Amino acid sequence: MKQLLLLLFLAVALPAAPVIRPGWDWSLPEGVQPHPYSGFVTWGPKRYDPAITVRGVMVTWKRLNPKPGVYDWQWLETQISRAKADGMRVGIHLKGVQRDAVPDWVVETHKPVVIDVPVLQDNQPWRIQNVLPWQPKVDAAFHQFLKAFGKTGIAQREEVVYGYIHGISASRGEEMFIRKIDLEMWQEKTGLTAPQFADWLRRRVDGLCEAFKGVEYKLAITFAGPFGPNAEYRKATAGLAEYALAKGVGVRGGGIDFMHV
Repeated sequence: MKQLLLLLFLAVALPAAPVIRPGWDWSLPEGVQPHPYSGFVTWGPKRYDPAITVRGVMVTWKRLNPKPGVYDWQWLETQISRAKADGMRVGIHLKGVQRDAVPDWVVETHKPVVIDVPVLQDNQPWRIQNVLPWQPKVDAAFHQFLKAFGKTGIAQREEVVYGYIHGISASRGEEMFIRKIDLEMWQEKTGLTAPQFADWLRRRVDGLCEAFKGVEYKLAITFAGPFGPNAEYRKATAGLAEYALAKGVGVRGGGIDFMHV
């Protein structure tokens, strides 16, 4: 009886092995081709497989804007050229909130509030600082930089296939989520209000879309839906994702990083 029950259990619990029968055709119609800007993304210089067609490039405001009114696009141009030589294109992660991404001259000149971000968990191996980006002089300097970047036409080039609209977070500095402990610190240090925060993020969407004018579809926001640790912030940020989507922007969610690892 026990053996019979075991067989019944195995028959129910174990999935059937996949079956492929002779003559089955899994190919797509001849006219189906991958979209020109599709492809797997890699980080770093090595291309591990021909299916990997895009190289993600972490670009900082600090590197491209070393002095007030001075812009150096050569490093980014070199990254694009190297990728092209390898038969690849690039995605641009333009960071400007985490302290090591913000130009030293901005901190030295404007003396903004810079916070040590509380860790997510005690065994976290990295520590970060954020320059709170809604501070008026920091915000103005960043948007001046975005305008200069937009004039280069780099975003519109075929070799560039995506870009991120970063926010602020405790994870890697510029994703997008707000903990209660973060918000309390921001409010204490800068007097931040929910409308002020939502306005900052909306203008960041506008600034990146202007830099990517005509190819807004290359951009992706790093948030979706209302967010924040309380009803006030969720109300203020309601509709921001839809606002970006209406401009042609897409959405990047963290889960995509775990696909096909």
